[in-house]
Amino acid sequence: MLNKSRPVYKLNLKKQLKNKKEELIKDILNSKHKDTGSGYNFRLFTKYKDYLYDLFIKESKKILNPFTFKDKNFKVWCYFSGPADHRTLWHSHTKTANINCVIYLQTIKDYGVEFELYQQAWYVEPKNFDMLIFPGFLSHRPMTSSTQQRISLNLELRCEENEKDIFGL
Repeated sequence: MLNKSRPVYKLNLKKQLKNKKEELIKDILNSKHKDTGSGYNFRLFTKYKDYLYDLFIKESKKILNPFTFKDKNFKVWCYFSGPADHRTLWHSHTKTANINCVIYLQTIKDYGVEFELYQQAWYVEPKNFDMLIFPGFLSHRPMTSSTQQRISLNLELRCEENEKDIFGL
């Protein structure tokens, strides 16, 4: 059951992703190398895009209220932070998603993610292969390390329904 004041679901996908992690990391490094933007947040081009979205959609349909896609313009973004990319920015995905998903491939102990809703903040510490599913409007900020590398993937769904209905808030 969802805690309405903390609308974040956490699932572990180790079984589904452990044999794909090495190839995903190669795709990430290739995409990061080609990126001409910020360097720490970039679009990921991978043959696993459809597989990742299938996992995300399947799990979302199990735990959320029914939803319909507004479009299927699916993209995967990578948040890659390390010693040269030490940033922590509060943000949401209000303009791009009703349902947001972050999959953690490489985590750092004590460097999770902070969430904020209704002026209440809380901390979630994901482990490798964890998937967080939360409303696009939810403010959050990843905690990054100035000495260690952290890698996560962001997937988004745009829906006809609003987040409050989808998440039962």
